[in-house]
Amino acid sequence: MTGCAGEAPYEDVDKATALFFHRLEGEQYDVIYDDSSDYYRETVTRPSALESLKQVKALGNHATPARVQMLFETYKGNRVAEPVYSVLFEQARTEFTLKFMDDGGEWKLMGFAVKQRLANWWSEHNSDNRVSSFKKAIAIAAIRSLSFFRRQPAPVALPKISKRSPG
Repeated sequence: MTGCAGEAPYEDVDKATALFFHRLEGEQYDVIYDDSSDYYRETVTRPSALESLKQVKALGNHATPARVQMLFETYKGNRVAEPVYSVLFEQARTEFTLKFMDDGGEWKLMGFAVKQRLANWWSEHNSDNRVSSFKKAIAIAAIRSLSFFRRQPAPVALPKISKRSPG
């Protein structure tokens, strides 16, 4: 499937992601910055971008990113792709979100965000592997229930109803 003349093909988003991770692995931070969208270079300074990329690289080498989700939107008349990948680094399991802008038929980096996942927390804190799977399941269920309650809306105080005396 190819895009219309002047539009980046949708399937090239994964190729742009692979190129981003290849350059990250090779510590080509300046190349990543220089090849990013005008929007990214206008909103993020070079020193800030390079520092962020170095922090990601500090997580170690990574396995092949597995795409979990892909969203498309429009920003100021430009198509924007926002793929989300599950990426296993040596130091952490992450959810890696990239944003690419269609710039004249090529997907250019518009930004990225990295979130560490719970699975890595468990392995860091239980490296001796003597914890039973039952205890692990209980711990995960407890953590999930805590996050469930955090997503609930704040309770609304109901007005007090006073009892009226008859007649």
